[in-house]
Amino acid sequence: MKKIVFIFAIFLLSIQILSQWSQIAVINTPQLNTVKFFNEYIGIAVGQGGVWRTTDSGYNWTQVLSHANIRSFAFYNLNEGAAVGDSGKVFRSTDSGITWLQLNSGTTNNLTSVSVTPPGGIGPLSTYYILAVGQNGIFIRSFNSGNTWSIGSAFTQDLYFINI
Repeated sequence: MKKIVFIFAIFLLSIQILSQWSQIAVINTPQLNTVKFFNEYIGIAVGQGGVWRTTDSGYNWTQVLSHANIRSFAFYNLNEGAAVGDSGKVFRSTDSGITWLQLNSGTTNNLTSVSVTPPGGIGPLSTYYILAVGQNGIFIRSFNSGNTWSIGSAFTQDLYFINI
């Protein structure tokens, strides 16, 4: 009986030790919306106030885009991606999120989700597709890396591409 109690005590102690979290960094924003890592070192966080990037597993974060409430981002590959946010703001990065170029999306509705996919049979291979959805059923899409946009309506505020 003593062995069972001892083993149970060790089991409870190991659960408590393994379930503890420690804070390693603080990003100065009242709200983070999405955090994703490309690999064990490089990550992007978006939220109220912009976009932050880390290259050291999240220990230090550098703000790379400011003055925008960013709600979602997605990357086609390690280099090329897009971010969306309030007031129809869409940004594109071609250097792993180091710099961001604002695009003219054609809408002022808040955008809540974005997905980026490689091109199909339309356009040159150096372009990619960007689709975003948001407030009031807005749906925008670009077949040329965000250079021009088409606007429609959708029944969702979130989307994902699935490669088949």
